[in-house]
Amino acid sequence: MPDETPDDPQAIAPAAPPATPRVEPGWVPDLLSCRLTRLRGIDRGDDGRVWLRVPRFDGSILRRVLVPLLRNPEFRIRLDDLGSAAISRCDGERTGEAIAQDLVACFPDQPDVRLRLAIFLRTLVAQGHLRAERLG
Repeated sequence: MPDETPDDPQAIAPAAPPATPRVEPGWVPDLLSCRLTRLRGIDRGDDGRVWLRVPRFDGSILRRVLVPLLRNPEFRIRLDDLGSAAISRCDGERTGEAIAQDLVACFPDQPDVRLRLAIFLRTLVAQGHLRAERLG
């Protein structure tokens, strides 16, 4: 009996399950309702992406003793396009929700922009790169 395999590999592949919307964690609306301010300096690369400048030592004693011995007292973290756009908008005037609306419009093809932004901002706040101030 001849082997009857279809020429199109998609013909034998099972159908992909329908995409289910992700459920937002409860902390997302709270964080995005805050006004966000950068606490670290940023530099822009030639490609428009942002480098976040981070001091090597945050403690006053270590900074006083070790920083004069270092060639460069800070290091830089290069952000992707979404991170660059997000941190550029953290000016102390905008809320996370306003930034999320801007980014959803700027990156329409990216999935879960609002959730990705919230996770990114939460990380930056926890690491001391951003300050989140509740309104009111």
